[in-house]
Order: sequence, then structure tokens, then C-alpha cells
Amino acid sequence: PGWKHIASFGRRGEAPQEMLSAINIQFNSLDSLWALDANKMEITRWKISSTNGSAERVEEINSNEFYLYRVSKIVLFGSYIDPEKTDYLGLLAELYLSHDQEKKGLQLLNKIVKNDPDNGFVRLYLADYYRTKNDTLNTEKYIRSALLNDKVENGLKVQYLLKLLVNQNDANISLDHIYSYVQLLLEKYPEDIAVRTLNADFLKRYNRLEECKGELEFLISKEKNNYLVWEELLMLYNQLEDTTAMYRGGLECLKYFPNEPLPYVMISLPLLIRKDLERAKGYLEQGLALSPDNSPIKAQFFAYLGEVYYKQDSVEQAFAMFDSTLLINPGDIMTLNNYSYYLSLRNEHLDKAEKMISTALSADPNNSTFLDTYAWVLFKSKNYSLAKFYMRSAIENEKNPSGVLYEHYGDILFMNGEKEEAVKMWQKALEFRDEECGDLKYKIENGLPVDHEK
Repeated sequence: PGWKHIASFGRRGEAPQEMLSAINIQFNSLDSLWALDANKMEITRWKISSTNGSAERVEEINSNEFYLYRVSKIVLFGSYIDPEKTDYLGLLAELYLSHDQEKKGLQLLNKIVKNDPDNGFVRLYLADYYRTKNDTLNTEKYIRSALLNDKVENGLKVQYLLKLLVNQNDANISLDHIYSYVQLLLEKYPEDIAVRTLNADFLKRYNRLEECKGELEFLISKEKNNYLVWEELLMLYNQLEDTTAMYRGGLECLKYFPNEPLPYVMISLPLLIRKDLERAKGYLEQGLALSPDNSPIKAQFFAYLGEVYYKQDSVEQAFAMFDSTLLINPGDIMTLNNYSYYLSLRNEHLDKAEKMISTALSADPNNSTFLDTYAWVLFKSKNYSLAKFYMRSAIENEKNPSGVLYEHYGDILFMNGEKEEAVKMWQKALEFRDEECGDLKYKIENGLPVDHEK
């Protein structure tokens, strides 16, 4: 039965806190009742005598204790009905611990461990409890006993370590410490998919990318139909700039996931690098059709198609693709740079080109490629002194400057009147035999034409 307001009674004092308090009554039996005060902080049990019409106060307990008392009766009744099911006792132990009754809670948990030694939940719960008490010995004892128990599901173990990882700061535990548990699982269960997946995640966090690649390739060899692993692996190939693996992995992934756009990107990029433009365009167009509207990957397809069209001299289509990329992702710094550079080469829309490369350079101010592009836009705009500053910065920020950088610097120096220094830069550029360089021998002998156009 629920609580029901019967009457208000008590002594009246002078202060507001001493005013009458309302009492809620719950009948426990014909000869006893529970009384809950108005603030719901204290419960009193009264014994009623029908013979002499009296009520005697039998006990007073805190409302939290009363709550636990009632719940414990329910839980213990459940464990009596099904003594093999330890969940009831685990629930009660958790209630005790959450209500500052640690002694009772620990007694129940230890009882469960004794009667059910393969209960991984309770062992890991105890590990968490002892961690909050800075009891390293017991924390390690219960974690390791759970992790090394063959009868505890590995899925539970992996979930627990992921929980530690997510709550690393709150748990006051280092990444290295958590990874030591992962290694413990690896030694005992080297073929377990969940354990190897967890290990791959940690290797990536440690930036041990080659080892991570090996783990992901192992997982793919066991589960070809797991797209999330394929996605991780393909992105890792891209990060490692392994174009051979990107191409091979993309083709293999397509066999299982022909409607996912990512593998089309991975196949097309190596083709683009090899200048196999028609095949690259075919894969890019297929991937574009599969990409969600206004998605980051759709923006990528537009950008790469722009590169293909530009290399095929379809300039108008190329610039339309770049515009489509920037509509979706205005901060795509690579597209901003390339689009700006291509405009400068054609001496078109130089104001637009300068705005775009300024945006890219703001995001990555020490990028030598962006500095070079900005210098070249300024050069084409006939702002030679500022172009010199940025081109010098481009060379200083590049560990291995290319022939093109030295050629550009020579052109800029020449237009700043530093002709001898310009020749030195062109001679240096000539050593690289860079295909993208202009007619360096002509420049060395004759300098730049008056209009300095390539």
C-alpha cells in the first residue's frame, strides 16, 4: 500500500521550523503502522494496542535505510526463489554501496565471488570499487582474475577496457596501464576477433600505424563482410600514402560493398597519380553518384574530378567541380590552394585566387606549398616585393625544396631587379630536371620576357 496523508499533529513552537509537521501514514498490519514525516527524512514504526487504545513508538529509522530495508526484502525474496541467480544479490550489494553501507555491500559481493567464481561482472565491479579507494593490490587482483578467466566472455572484458579508456581521466589510469591489460588478453587469446580489434584501436592511438595496418589486415582476413574494418583499413592506407595498397584494397572492398563510395575514392587516387585519367574519372563518377548530398565525401569526389578535368584541359568543367567542392566545404584547404594556383597560372580572377589562398594559408601558415601559391598569385598581380617575402618563406619552410620553388623564386627575384640572384636560382632549379619547370636554359641566358608570362 502507498502512503496516505491522515492528519497533521505535533507540538507548536515559536520558530517556523518548529511548526506542526504533516505525517503520512502507512498501515503495516492491524496492530502496527509506519509514519513518514512531512520532510520525508524519518520513518517511525508505531505499535497499536486495541485493548487500551494506546500507540507505542517502536523504532525510528532514516528514510534511506527504510528504502534499503524494503528493497532488500524484495531482493532477498528473489534470491530465495532462484538461489542460483546471483543478480539479485549483486543488485542489493550495489544499493548498499551507493548508500554508504560498504560493509554490507562488500560482504554480499564477496559471497557472490565465493559461490560464483566465474562471475566476471562482479569481479570487475569489485575492481572499480577498489580503484576508487586507491587499493591497487585488490584492483589488479580482480581485473586480472576476470581477464584471465576463460569462462568470462571476452566481449565483456573488451567492453570493460573500453569503458576504462573512455573514462580514463575519471578512473585515474594511464593509457599505458590500460594497454597492459590489452596485451594480457592478446597473449591468452591471440586469435580472438574482439581482442585483436581492441589492439588495433590502441596501436592507432599510439601512432604505431604499420602495426595497426597488420592488425586490420588480419581482421579483414577473418571477416570480409565487416565494412567498419574495411573503412579503417582503407583510411589507414591513405594516411600511410600506400597507393598500391589503396588500389588493391579498394578493389577488394568493392566486391563486398559496391554501394559504398569510399572504395571508389581509394581506387581513383592511385589512378590519378599514375595519370590514368579516364579510368580515374570512371571510378570518381560512380562514387559521386553513390555519395550523400552535401556530404564531405561528395566534396572530395568533386575535388578529385576537378583535378582530372584540369589535367585533361577541360578547364571550365574543372573549375565548376572546384566550386561545387567549396559550396559543400568552404574550408577545404587543398582545393582552395589548387584552385587558386590554377587561376594564377591562367592569370584569371586573381582577386578570387588571392582570397582563396589567404584562407588556406590562415589555416596552415607554415605550409610551403600554400606559401608558394600565395607568392605566385602576388607575382602574377605584379606585387613583386611581397611575392619575394612569401617565396622566401616557402623555401625556408620546406626541408627539400623542389625545382619549381627555385624557378618561381628566380622569376620573382628577376622582377625585383635582382638578376644575378635570379640566375643562381634558375641554375639550381635546372639541377632538379623537374618536368613542371619552364624553359630554364632560356631564362638563364635571356632572363624573363617583359610580360613575365609563361
